[in-house]
Amino acid sequence: MSDYYTTLGVSVNATDEEIKTAFRKLVKIYHPDVSKAPGSHEKYIEIQEAYETLSCPDKRRDYDNKLKNDKNNSDNASNRDKRAEYNQSHNNQQRSGYDSTRTHKSSYHKSENHQPYINEKGTIDTAIGFITNPLESFKNQKYNHDSGFGYYLMMVILYSAALIVINFFFIDMDFSYFLSYYSKRFLGFFIGGCIIASWLHIWVKIFGGKKNLKESFKVFFYSCTPFLLAGWTIPIFNHSIAVLLLIILAFWILILFTIGLREYHEISTINAISAVFIPILVIVLPIVRHFDLLYSLGIY
Repeated sequence: MSDYYTTLGVSVNATDEEIKTAFRKLVKIYHPDVSKAPGSHEKYIEIQEAYETLSCPDKRRDYDNKLKNDKNNSDNASNRDKRAEYNQSHNNQQRSGYDSTRTHKSSYHKSENHQPYINEKGTIDTAIGFITNPLESFKNQKYNHDSGFGYYLMMVILYSAALIVINFFFIDMDFSYFLSYYSKRFLGFFIGGCIIASWLHIWVKIFGGKKNLKESFKVFFYSCTPFLLAGWTIPIFNHSIAVLLLIILAFWILILFTIGLREYHEISTINAISAVFIPILVIVLPIVRHFDLLYSLGIY
């Protein structure tokens, strides 16, 4: 029977990084959006179960103890069977298969020249990664124990610092008013973020999302990268360009949301798109209809 180590193709002494590397390589092969071959989905689930157990120190320790107990029980049963067979044979024939059975080894094998697939990067490197290669970046961050909050906090701080610089050089705004305004905006990033992530999580679960709320927050934190990286430049431009830039950044964020939810909640691309855009339409359409009604009545 295949065990979790064999499933991932690593040895029982494999490091956490080796396990992550092996897992990532297998996911690229058997992910439902990549492989449509018969049995790929079952293999993908088996790989996930193996990684979830071996990536957690407590679960891995319990699993290792279970493997040892199973092996000891198997060896004892094998020894009893061999002794009975030997006694019944009444001859000195060499038991050629006995040692190989008694010293049976599992089909573990160690992948050669492992390189860490998930690298710990700084805030700026991570942000650039989500701009240049979002799919790979989401995969890299998926199984990090970091919740993504530290990254989001640092990006908001950098965004706010950039706005302060813009205020001094491009905007004629009273500094005390500026601090009051952007302090509220700073808090709004977190309060609004919690509301948006929670709202989206409800729809993700409706469309088959398999993970908890923490993963939805993680997707939100990383998906805001385009705005936090470039949104501070909006006050520099005139109204038309500023609106265009805001629209581009908004769609960029929605695309990242879609990719992140698909990867983190392990749902199809169609379901991820639905989980992102349907809740937006649920909010936007009533607002649009409200303004249409006011306009038709001559109120707006």
